[in-house]
Amino acid sequence: MKSFESIIHKGKRICIVDISNTQPQDAVTVLKESQNQISKLISKTALIVTDVTNTVYNKDSAKAIKKFALLKTHYIKASAVVGADSIRAILLKIIAALTGRNIKSFKTKDEALDWLATK
Repeated sequence: MKSFESIIHKGKRICIVDISNTQPQDAVTVLKESQNQISKLISKTALIVTDVTNTVYNKDSAKAIKKFALLKTHYIKASAVVGADSIRAILLKIIAALTGRNIKSFKTKDEALDWLATK
């Protein structure tokens, strides 16, 4: 199963929420773990990249992703998503509208990390 990790990239601490290639229940589990970790950060300081490449969605996992985004908005300084194609792109637009955040989409994790490191 994928997970949450915190790394230093170009001198910036970046949180990685990796739900790539997961089934819905595994994605929900990782999102809950990530919520707990991000809640320990100072408001408006979190730089987050979420990898949704080939994630399988159902009603429960889509709801968990929306909840994750809404509950963590006040911690987020900048956020990026990797792998948001087709249905994932639609879900990303919905989440961005619900949270009022500019969530930038990238094709690769390296591109996302480099962009977040400038924030």
